[in-house]
Amino acid sequence: MTTPEQTPAAGEVDVRELARRIVAGSAIITAVKAETDAARAELLAYMRRTGTERVRAYGDDAVDYGPVTYCAGAVTARVADEAALLRHVREHHPSELTQVVRPAYVTKLLADAVAGMPVPGVVVEAGTPYVSAKPTGAARSRAADLIAGSTLNLPPEPPPPLST
Repeated sequence: MTTPEQTPAAGEVDVRELARRIVAGSAIITAVKAETDAARAELLAYMRRTGTERVRAYGDDAVDYGPVTYCAGAVTARVADEAALLRHVREHHPSELTQVVRPAYVTKLLADAVAGMPVPGVVVEAGTPYVSAKPTGAARSRAADLIAGSTLNLPPEPPPPLST
């Protein structure tokens, strides 16, 4: 493997090329995500407004890219008032109460353990190493240009009729 200052010899890994590929890929992913998020928000608004449940996507060469389907989202519940919930459980289901350590204090104990203090019951683990890419403005601009010129950014031609 070479260092950034060295030119790789035959058969060696060119770290500059690897870094270029990572940064370029990161910039492209960011540009694609921005384009996808904007299109997703616009189509979601349309589908809500019109009651459309499914739209097929076609390439400019009439290739069927597949459907985009409206999904209502999961119905979930969350605790909004812990004190009210505690009063309810204490009154109606007291056997369901347990003694716990306050989350803020657990956070403090975990920080102590990371700092090297022994805390019974706490294990400190190292995360998996990874590389981070921070594309420059120029790299982001090139990625945006690449996406703008691709078939991902379809031309404004009349689409096939929407299916509902």
